[in-house]
Amino acid sequence: MRRQLRLLILLLILPTSMWAESNFHKTTPTKRHSIVEQALFKARHATRGDVKKGTVTNLRFERLTDMRTARAGHQLFPSGKEFVAVGGHTTNFRLEKSAELFQDGGWQDINIGSAHDNGFSVMLGDGRVMVGGGSSADQGVGQSKATDIYDPATQTFTAGPSLSVARAMCKAVNVNGKVYVSGNWYADDNVLDYYDGSVFRSVGDMEGRSNPYLFFDEQGLVYAMSPADTKGNPSEMYTYNDGEKGLFSDQYNPMDGVTKLSGTVFDETRMPLALPNDIRSSDYYLDLGNINLFFILAHQPQNDAEPFRLLMFVAEQNETYGFSDFRLPAVHPDTKERIDYRGGVYVNKSRKDVYLIGTSGKANNQTLHIICINYETNAWSIASASGFNHDMKTASWALLPDGRLVCTGGIVDNNSQPSREAYAFTLPLAGEQSSQDTPATYGGPTLLVLTKDGAQTAYALSEKPQVRFEGKNLHIVSTRVDITYALSDIVRFTYADLDPSGIDEIGEIQTEIGYQDGTLTISQLKAGATVTVYGIDGKQVRQLKATRSGTYRLNLSALPQGVYIIKADTITYKIMKR
Repeated sequence: MRRQLRLLILLLILPTSMWAESNFHKTTPTKRHSIVEQALFKARHATRGDVKKGTVTNLRFERLTDMRTARAGHQLFPSGKEFVAVGGHTTNFRLEKSAELFQDGGWQDINIGSAHDNGFSVMLGDGRVMVGGGSSADQGVGQSKATDIYDPATQTFTAGPSLSVARAMCKAVNVNGKVYVSGNWYADDNVLDYYDGSVFRSVGDMEGRSNPYLFFDEQGLVYAMSPADTKGNPSEMYTYNDGEKGLFSDQYNPMDGVTKLSGTVFDETRMPLALPNDIRSSDYYLDLGNINLFFILAHQPQNDAEPFRLLMFVAEQNETYGFSDFRLPAVHPDTKERIDYRGGVYVNKSRKDVYLIGTSGKANNQTLHIICINYETNAWSIASASGFNHDMKTASWALLPDGRLVCTGGIVDNNSQPSREAYAFTLPLAGEQSSQDTPATYGGPTLLVLTKDGAQTAYALSEKPQVRFEGKNLHIVSTRVDITYALSDIVRFTYADLDPSGIDEIGEIQTEIGYQDGTLTISQLKAGATVTVYGIDGKQVRQLKATRSGTYRLNLSALPQGVYIIKADTITYKIMKR
């Protein structure tokens, strides 16, 4: 009876043929519709993205210190300049009831009460973060009511209120300071969980969905939709009176407690991609003042040439609008690798850019692509990096306040083998004019880093590498790279003359540098060589002269924090003392 009644309501409130190619919503233009168009910078009629006109560049990234625990299915969220990895499952698909904070170049354990494997996280608006739900047993079995709240001021978790419904594969959204939770996995999902700051209670009358998109309009109405039901099957589609089928969303009105159906711009030819467990509504939300805008990545299963599109999406009072239908590259413009996109979009409000994540190749030798699109101009860039040894789509991702994307963990081979790896990615401006970098030729003076795993990495001095000692890490920034090494992983780093034919042919080592506990160690100095330290203002602050060949040490612990220029033998380089 409930299903029949809802179908009748849908037929009454929805216009016919909502999914024409050039105009998603075929109602007569209204004053409100015009305001929407103006707020979106006339993006509805903007020129669509053309794959051939985008810019291509290498993706700058640094490998961070590995997490203490291998994780997948976990939450990752920013906390000031740092970030926190929470729960998930670890090796052999065991629940991981732990959390860890990345701070000062390393990971610190934080106590937490629950695992939250495939649960949710949501920003509470006062700086705190709530994580909740997830599997209740190993192997992704069961559902949990537990929540925990992280306070960045104390860097601790405290137990939060229990959900009214045990949930996994769920999402949460903060609407005007109130939290709504929806979604489940192999269990009922017929109500919203509502949190007013004290306890959770059940509200509304919902359809069952897994990892739903949650969004809201100006009036505070809450919408939920998903391409999959609670068992991972395609969500039920409704047939409209013109014979077309479409995906609907539930619309909950907190003022009267009534749930209605709301039509969307999605149908069998254009469906939203399934959301990963770590995506938050706030990641793909843009507040334009008088419009709540959400970015959604759509899949077109019947279009092999253009299988993916980025939509600007607005919902309000039973009406939906789709704007700036941006065609995404199905293959890399240069390498012609096919790109497999990850669901979810990250909005960088300060740059007016959005980021999408895709991969190519096998999981054990994967190429990562991050597509950057400016939502005002439709200018775009694709930045790529190769050689990752696990599936980056299954990692957990977060956008930091400084504009970097970070990711942690993910699947190495299957759900029983998560990764401990962590990365930070520095993204180009969308449309930034940049071409593929020319491969480095390592001839002549070179900075060479030798690590305990036997790897030798060369950085040509022509690329102007800057060496920074940051806590327990060595940070190298050049015109090509931005990378951090843990000092404990480095055997030595040295300046050498390399044979251009390959880094295995190491010429005469000019200088070897080491740094520990405020002391700079310079080895292989020849008799008569001078080592001088200058401040950034050019003033000399330290100097020594080698009376004979050998190793010398300079104590820098008394120097204030800052940038210093080191001239040793014939080499000049920078260090950052922190």
